[in-house]
Amino acid sequence: MWSLPQEWDRLVLTLATRLTPGRLRLSVVCDTLDHAAAQRVLLPLSSLPLLKSCAIRLGQRPDHSLRRLAQTTVHQAMGQDQPPQGPFPWDRLPDELQLQILRHSGLLAPTVIEWEEGKGTPRPSCCQQCTATLEACCCPPLHAAFTSGQCTCWQWPRDHFLVSQGFRSQALQIFYRSNTFSVQTLEAHWTENIPPYLEHRSALVFLRSVPRDALPHIRSLRVIFPTSCDDDLGPGTPSLANWTDTLRFIERHLPLAHLSLTLCTATARHDDGYNTGSEDKELAFYRRMIQPVAILRGIQNLFIVFPPTGDAPREARNRLRERELQTQILGQTSSVGAPRKLQEGQGHPERELREEWDPLTFGPTGDRIWPPW
Repeated sequence: MWSLPQEWDRLVLTLATRLTPGRLRLSVVCDTLDHAAAQRVLLPLSSLPLLKSCAIRLGQRPDHSLRRLAQTTVHQAMGQDQPPQGPFPWDRLPDELQLQILRHSGLLAPTVIEWEEGKGTPRPSCCQQCTATLEACCCPPLHAAFTSGQCTCWQWPRDHFLVSQGFRSQALQIFYRSNTFSVQTLEAHWTENIPPYLEHRSALVFLRSVPRDALPHIRSLRVIFPTSCDDDLGPGTPSLANWTDTLRFIERHLPLAHLSLTLCTATARHDDGYNTGSEDKELAFYRRMIQPVAILRGIQNLFIVFPPTGDAPREARNRLRERELQTQILGQTSSVGAPRKLQEGQGHPERELREEWDPLTFGPTGDRIWPPW
């Protein structure tokens, strides 16, 4: 009786004698996380003719050493072996060219970078571009894996900040200047049993976790509050003190003249359906939220965003309230009071998702009738 490794050897040998080069799409999944076992599994693949595509996963948890082993094997299977090269003379390039290259090196996230207190940035899900069969995810940022497919998963560019002091400085500048950071409190998902006083300290925790020399580069920040409580951010509450401390930190350390700040709540406030009473409570919370923001004089953009409700008349009222609150803080002469199309990260996250997935429906006069927001 053949052992499992022997069966694998026989299978690969059979494929090697019958395959036409450049036609097979091969995915190999062996979640071992043992380097010796991984080498034993991958060794027979060297006898195969060139493959059309190849994806290899050697463990469900990320592992740098096994990922490099998978990468080397994939390159060999695809006929993409490259001779070792000496170090690239990076320091000889002009600064302008270095910055241009870094902008295309994974420092720009494809979407808003979300951060939640106690959890950090969420782990991405499979992009479904890593293998031909989608039997198992082989995305390199998620597993001890490598693929010749067009994996589009983005990962935090930690290695960019570990090369050298000069390289780190350039990478920090591009990373924090070019991305939008969305900070969400732990309580933002709560729908019931919300305590009477919330802390509203998540934005401050996030900003204090950012390297001090990176703070002047932040250009776009969104703060998502939980669904409002009746007394939340009231005078003398811990939440108001923490929120005020956050705004003072922003005033001292972030570049107000270049900063776009978006403030919103996670979900719409409602009691028994959408009624005037719930709207009044929501508006009162927003007024308490923005009152301390008056210290951010000179800020480039301030966006006050109400969450989507699905109720067209209420949506129209909320657009007027947003402009009213913005001009209340920044003055009638401020340019932020003018209507504009919000960029990703400047609107409400739920509305951004709906705009991405909901098809647009237009009436005979060209007016958009769905979605209503």
